[in-house]
Amino acid sequence: MTRPDRPPAPPEAALYPTTPDAEEVNCRVRITGAVARPGQTGVPLDVFVTADVEYVGIAIPVDFDERYIRVSGVDDYLLGGVSLVDNRSELPGANPEEGNVALMSSTRIGNRRIAAAGEEVRIATLHVDVLDSAAEISDTSLDVRPVDTTRGFRVAPAIFVRALDDATSGGDLQEVRQEVAPISIARGVLAIRPSSTTFVGDANLDGALDISDPIAILAHLFLGGDLQCLPAADADSSGSLEITDPILILSALFLGDPPASTLRAREVDCF
Repeated sequence: MTRPDRPPAPPEAALYPTTPDAEEVNCRVRITGAVARPGQTGVPLDVFVTADVEYVGIAIPVDFDERYIRVSGVDDYLLGGVSLVDNRSELPGANPEEGNVALMSSTRIGNRRIAAAGEEVRIATLHVDVLDSAAEISDTSLDVRPVDTTRGFRVAPAIFVRALDDATSGGDLQEVRQEVAPISIARGVLAIRPSSTTFVGDANLDGALDISDPIAILAHLFLGGDLQCLPAADADSSGSLEITDPILILSALFLGDPPASTLRAREVDCF
């Protein structure tokens, strides 16, 4: 049996003469949002990381409200990645000690870079089950913050950078792995809706047709914002999201062409 060539290993990460500070590293974490209904299973939420330096290790703990959602699976895209899921709900209320998943790279002792400087990489996809209890809320969030794992140790958000340091070597420069915390975190918001259906134009799935819908589409197109209902945002039914979609909704709202009632009459399934 002929096997394909093994993919090349990532290049070595840069070795910095001194440890970059948090502003130089500029590490950003972004969790995507979604819309789901109570009882829905396997809702995918992606976790992305970007930094302005090259780095060799990562630790991203994600805390969630175990009263309403649980993580049923993790697709880990890190080389040698480890994900520790904690779905316990033993203490009253939402607690950082419960309901979390720690995403970590086991390559912190290696020199291979995880990403190039400025490159956004998807490190994991979390598959979330929405509990029936979520019927009592309109949304719940997933936040990046320190958590206590089921294995008895605490994980704080950080990436690990190769740098030279003389603090531990009596004046002789020595390579160390320096831990740098993210400076920007975009939490993921899971919107809870009782039904999967709405009408064309209701891009943010709030049950109304107003100015917030074209604004949400424009934010998605040009700022990378999340959309609550992609099918509803495709106002012209072209099969793709383009600038023509928010323009059509604005025309319906302020010019009556087409009438807003024609958009509301067209039902779509969001998920």
